[in-house]
Amino acid sequence: MDFFYDCVDEASRKERYRELSKVFHPDKSGSDKLMKELNRQYESDAQEFTTNVFHNSSRSYFSTIKGNAYSIEIERYNILLKQKNEVISSLRSQVYVLSQELRSMRIALDEMNQELEDSQKEVTDSKVKCREAAKAQLEAEKKLKEKETDSVLDNIRNYFKGKNAKQS
Repeated sequence: MDFFYDCVDEASRKERYRELSKVFHPDKSGSDKLMKELNRQYESDAQEFTTNVFHNSSRSYFSTIKGNAYSIEIERYNILLKQKNEVISSLRSQVYVLSQELRSMRIALDEMNQELEDSQKEVTDSKVKCREAAKAQLEAEKKLKEKETDSVLDNIRNYFKGKNAKQS
């Protein structure tokens, strides 16, 4: 593909180069291959361009240039359309991958929520068991104190009974 076939002077070549470099430059989502070809033609065909424009003044040359002006625009449009479709395809793939990752994350989140509910239930059950154990311990201590108190009272009664029996 000749990028500069319809340029009639050096100014139009420079202008065409600037326009096409904006489209084909890799930093602008263009093609590295096309940019290299554009650079090669711009640099290497400069001498040939000068010779053709200034030494070939036949009308057929200029009519061919005018007729091919539309073909480069169509080619440029087709390249841009292809790039757009590639970007859309890439974005669709990325959306699919992200949706799968989101689905996996939702499943993992549901599992974590279930584990959290189970843990909370275990904590609640443990609290209930601890309260019951504390209550049972308090009752056991109360019974033990009652027995100790009864034992002390019995000892005191027996002491006074023994004293009363000695006095009588």
